[in-house]
Amino acid sequence: MTAPSAPASVRRTLGWIFAGQLSVYVALAAVVAVLLPLQLADLAPDGKERALAVVSFASSALTALTLPVVGALSDRTRSRWGRRAPWAAAGGTLGGIAVALMPSATTVLALGLLWVVGQVTLNMVDAAMAAAVADDVPRHRRGTGSAALALGTGLGSAVGAVLAGRLVGDPTAAAVVAGAVAAGGAWAFLAAARRARPATWTQPPDRLPDAPRWSALRRALARPTLRSALLSRCLLVGGTQMVVAYQLYVLVDRTGLTMPEAARLSGLLVVIHLVAATTGAVVAGRWSDAVGSRRPFLVAGCLLLCVAALLPALSTDTGAVVAYAALAGIATGTFFTVQLADLVDRMPSLRDAGHDLGLLGAATTLPQAFAPLLGYAVFRLTGGYGGLFATVAVLAAAAAVVTLRPRAGTRDVVERP
Repeated sequence: MTAPSAPASVRRTLGWIFAGQLSVYVALAAVVAVLLPLQLADLAPDGKERALAVVSFASSALTALTLPVVGALSDRTRSRWGRRAPWAAAGGTLGGIAVALMPSATTVLALGLLWVVGQVTLNMVDAAMAAAVADDVPRHRRGTGSAALALGTGLGSAVGAVLAGRLVGDPTAAAVVAGAVAAGGAWAFLAAARRARPATWTQPPDRLPDAPRWSALRRALARPTLRSALLSRCLLVGGTQMVVAYQLYVLVDRTGLTMPEAARLSGLLVVIHLVAATTGAVVAGRWSDAVGSRRPFLVAGCLLLCVAALLPALSTDTGAVVAYAALAGIATGTFFTVQLADLVDRMPSLRDAGHDLGLLGAATTLPQAFAPLLGYAVFRLTGGYGGLFATVAVLAAAAAVVTLRPRAGTRDVVERP
């Protein structure tokens, strides 16, 4: 059979990467935005805030610890379906089942255990999609490949939140539908990966690398490029997630809105942020491919977030918060999308892409676990929620400095095996 042309093959690859990412984020967003807080309020009405903090911390921390291990194991996987797809199918299936079972939990402990399993395994699908950009998207299209991930994340999050909101009166139905979408998308990824690029996805039967050890982690962290990417991502995620965690309280405190008014505006801000982030990701990803340079977009994203955070830090007007949601969305969509492409471009070997991208995933989920604690500390130290935005501005500026720092031992163009 004649192999498909490269452009058509890349378009198909981007299509199923987008579809797989969308399906898993339908489940993740449905749980995080609606199902988990709703069920905790029912199981522990007097301690729902503490229960949510504990469950979220446990699931995010374990996800951060698991992703590099799963990524390294997928690098060493050989099967008729390739390296990544079996892990995606397993993660989507287990995660979908865990999400579907969550409404049946009768205790906070049971619910927490189900969500820990759900978040860890669903993020295996997320990691497989990111690794697919390294495996199957050529260097000059990796910004576009990262944009496909961001587009799937944004649309999937919106669909998941809307789905759970519409079915809030029947959480069992919402959980079953969200779980089925995640599992179905992961298995579709398995089938599509096999059909689209069999030569790439089925690796030759060469000698497998040694099992992952701590030495592999030390070697990876010795690379300036990876250290810079991990640190800058931790700074941006930690800062922005502080605001996300306390968004409702910020609106009441800073703008004088009532709680119902703040809740309605909070939902609108989520939509504004997602649309802006998706737009920034798609435009910046494709633009960075066109100009052949990534770093200017990374620095611009950091500086834009810094400016965006200063607006509500200096003003209590509602418009300042709305402007922050839009500008921060563009900034983070630009930075995270282009950073993924830049990191893959600079990898010394794509054979270990899963391991490195697993570390990048850990740098995303671990700050999410600590962000509420950091936000609370900042609130107590500064005496108000305006300090959260000032902290975001400082962290964004620090991320820009880290990104601009010279990267010894790296080159803009890396020879591919």
